[in-house]
Formats: sequence, C-alpha cells, structure tokens
Amino acid sequence: MIIEYPAYIAITLQLGATLRKLNCLMNLWIGTQIQGLK
Repeated sequence: MIIEYPAYIAITLQLGATLRKLNCLMNLWIGTQIQGLK
C-alpha cells in the first residue's frame, strides 16, 4: 500500500495534465469552428 501510493498520485497527476491539454485543444478547436461559421 505504501509503495503503490506515490504511483497512484503520479498517475492521477499525469491524467489531470492530459485532461487539461485535451481541454485546451478542444477549446481551440471549438474556437476555430465558431470563427469559421461567422
């Protein structure tokens, strides 16, 4: 349990960073789509 705990934190942080990057890319993509419709 003690050995797996830091790994769990690292995985959670990595998932969080990946989700933030995906969210940023989606916002950029949606922004370009909206600009294209105008």
